[in-house]
This record gives sequence, C-alpha cells and structure tokens, in this order.
Amino acid sequence: MKNKMLCAAAIFVATTSVVKAQEIKTTDLKEIPTEHTSLESLIDEKKLVEESLKLEEIKLQNEKDTAKRLEQERKIAKEQQKEELRAQKQLEKEHKAELKKQKEIIKSQKRVSKQTLKLQKAEDKYNARNSKYVQKKASGKLTPIEDLKFKKKLLDLQTNIKTHELELKKLTMEFEAINK
Repeated sequence: MKNKMLCAAAIFVATTSVVKAQEIKTTDLKEIPTEHTSLESLIDEKKLVEESLKLEEIKLQNEKDTAKRLEQERKIAKEQQKEELRAQKQLEKEHKAELKKQKEIIKSQKRVSKQTLKLQKAEDKYNARNSKYVQKKASGKLTPIEDLKFKKKLLDLQTNIKTHELELKKLTMEFEAINK
C-alpha cells in the first residue's frame, strides 16, 4: 500500500506537472498574442499621436504664417497711410505756397497801384505849378527872384516825378517777377 500510494502520488505529481506545463504553455500562448496585440495597438496609438502632433504643428505653422501675413499687411497699410499723409502734407504745403504767392501778387499789385497814384498826383501837381508859372510869366508879373523860385519848385517836382517813375518801374518789375 505504501508502494501503491507512492506510485499514486508519483502519478499524481506527474500528471499535475504535465497539466501545469500544458496550462503554462497555453497561458503563454494566449498571453503572447495579447501582448502582441497590445504592442500593435500601442504602435498604432503612437502613430496616431505622432500624426495628430504633426497636424497640430501644421496648424500652428499655418497660424504663424497667417499672423505674419496679417502683420505684413498691417505694416503695408501703415506705410500706405504714412505715404498718403506725406502726400497730403505736400499738397497742403504747395497750396500754402500758392496762397502765399497769390498774396504777394496782390500786395505787389497794390503797391504798383499806390505808386501809380503817387506818380499821377506828382504829375498833376507839376502840371498845375507849371501852368501857374506859364500864366504869370505870360502876364509879366514875375520878378527874377520869383522866376527862380518857380523854376526851383518845378525842378523839385520833376525830380519827385522821376523818383516816383523809378519806384513804379521797380515795383512793376517785382510784380512781373512774381507772376512768372
């Protein structure tokens, strides 16, 4: 009986070992495909993550490019605005210069007019004095001293007329220079 029990125990141990070994083999076989499947899914997941990262990078790059383009457009618009402002200022400057020139022309015209009036008054005064002189000389009422005084006064008036003529000529030339 001892032998039988030993034999039964040995057979039991052998069968359990074989069953255990078979169980281990089947478990290992089952686990290997599961591990293999989980590795494949991890690899696939990694690829998906990498692709999504690439997509995100592309999106970010597109956003950067868009931001750069917008910034350049803003700079261009700013430069155009500055250029328009410069052009407007230049036009205003030219307009002011034109107004100033017109004012100078008007001023010059007024000076010429005033000088012409002064010349006419001086000529009228000379003509009046000269006619008085001629009348008195013709009537014979002039003494030699009065004759000299009249001639001196007439010469002074002629000098005054020449001065006014020269001034008028000068102002006329200035007016013509401004009008060019």
